[in-house]
Order: sequence, then structure tokens, then C-alpha cells
Amino acid sequence: MTADLVADYLREAGDKRYTELSDEVTAADAQRKRMTRKFLDAVNNTDPSPIIRTSEIALTRAEALAEISTAGINQESITLVNPIRVRAGLAPWTLTTFTSKAAFIDAILTERRKELAFEGHRRMDLLRRGQALRKTGQVAAAAAVFGADKTILPIPQREIDQNKGLVQNSGYQ
Repeated sequence: MTADLVADYLREAGDKRYTELSDEVTAADAQRKRMTRKFLDAVNNTDPSPIIRTSEIALTRAEALAEISTAGINQESITLVNPIRVRAGLAPWTLTTFTSKAAFIDAILTERRKELAFEGHRRMDLLRRGQALRKTGQVAAAAAVFGADKTILPIPQREIDQNKGLVQNSGYQ
């Protein structure tokens, strides 16, 4: 777990997703590190891999509703997110929890990050929002800034061959 992810979990005390799904272990480099317990069989990879979960659908819908709402902060999004927060041992949100649309959407994205950690969603969430993929401290790492070479996957050559109007993404020419 990165320090940034741990900080997100610890921002609100009592998040069960952190306390029940992670543990301090001795890593391969003999250092103590916090690791996820979500997928325990790292040797044979026999852990069931979720394809889509109800919480993913609820969080995606909540984000979309917040995005299209003129006020941003809306009861339907809050109603979708609160069962996930309560299950995680956190206080439910209300309409007065947030002061702006941007703060509300950021909070939903943080819930996505914590709920769906290690399930392969974070990269696409960051790319969709135009955010850097990695940070060093609080500054975006130059190679991971949105739009930098190879932050977006290449367009398959077959597609470029069929549509001469397509231009290959940066870093793959």
C-alpha cells in the first residue's frame, strides 16, 4: 500500500476496509510494510477476481449524477454512497457534508479508491479525470502527468490502418 492510500484510509477513523483488509507484514526485502489482505493467494493466484461489484456500480452512478447535477451535491448520490460508507464503519454523508461540487466529486472518487483498492480501477479513474498517475510527495511525477508519453495506451495498429484519420497516442510512434 502506498503512503498516499494509507493516508486516505486513515483520514477518517475506523475504516474497516483498512483495518480488516490490510496487515503489517515482512516483505521480500525484509522490511515491514502494509499489504492488502484482499487477495491472499499471491503464489497460485487462485483468489476470486471480481469482474464488477454492486459497490462499483453505485459509486460510478453517484459520480455521474454529481457530474451532471447543476448543484453537484445531490441526495441520490449520497443515498448510493452511504450504504458503502456505513458498511465500512464510517459516518453517512448528508447534503451539508460538502461545500462544493468539486469537493463532493473528490470525496466520491476517494470512496472509489478505498472501496475498489487493488481491483484495477484507479488508473482509469485518474485518466478519466485528467489527473497524474503517480506523485512524488505532493507533486505529480513528470512521466506520469496526464497526457505524458505512454500514460494513455496505444491505439492498435489495425485501427490506425483502417482509419487514416487516427493519430497514434504520444510515445508510441
